[in-house]
Amino acid sequence: MSVRNPKDEDEEQKARLAIALGRGKTIEEFIRFISDEEVDEQLIDAIKNRLRFASESGEEIDVHALITGMLAIQGKWV
Repeated sequence: MSVRNPKDEDEEQKARLAIALGRGKTIEEFIRFISDEEVDEQLIDAIKNRLRFASESGEEIDVHALITGMLAIQGKWV
């Protein structure tokens, strides 16, 4: 599963409408869904920052791989 910025205004409007209709999840909800356990705020912030950087640089990023990778790294440090 990857994310990227909308291609145009029409695509952005469709995404915003889907979110308004409850078809979307927050990043925090998605992280918790993938992890199946409590996630600390620092990890959530780190993931949000990485996604923000990808968005600003026009990079398409695999969100699932990012989250599972960061969860694995966090597990090694615990």
